[in-house]
Amino acid sequence: MRFFWGASKPKTGPKDAIVKLRSMVALLEKREEHIQKKIENETAIARANATKNKTMAMQALKRKKLLEKELEKISGSRMTLETQAMAIESAA
Repeated sequence: MRFFWGASKPKTGPKDAIVKLRSMVALLEKREEHIQKKIENETAIARANATKNKTMAMQALKRKKLLEKELEKISGSRMTLETQAMAIESAA
């Protein structure tokens, strides 16, 4: 039967899971920093064009709002990963 479904995967221990979760948290932190820089850039664009080019300023504010929503999602998933890592640590 292994021919059809392949060999079973080796089981990972709690330490491996914790390491994997911590690396994902670090990756999400980097993404948060990158998106925060993009938000600051869009704010600067909006301020620079507030008086002379209102449509460009409005577009920059819309992009900023979308980036803020994405940042909120990322921070929520980061919080979830951190709580999972803490739960695994306390169980082990």
